[in-house]
Amino acid sequence: MPDAASIDPGLRRRCPGGDTDQTALLGGQPELDRLIRLRMPCVEPLNPVQIELIRRRRTGDDDPRVREGILLAINGIAAGLRNSR
Repeated sequence: MPDAASIDPGLRRRCPGGDTDQTALLGGQPELDRLIRLRMPCVEPLNPVQIELIRRRRTGDDDPRVREGILLAINGIAAGLRNSR
């Protein structure tokens, strides 16, 4: 997970609570940070799949399998977040 200092300052100002002096993302919420770090190995393999499928969809690929793949990736990430407590 990137540290807060590596995020574009303009983007940080537009995010709720983003303009803080924290040195790490979720620095004020250590329990949430721990839970996200535990879940990352479960859901991270799906991120490149989801990115590729969304890229295909945005470039005009109307194949129903692409849409189905996007939905499956979203559901897989959601399941990974729910089940990795």
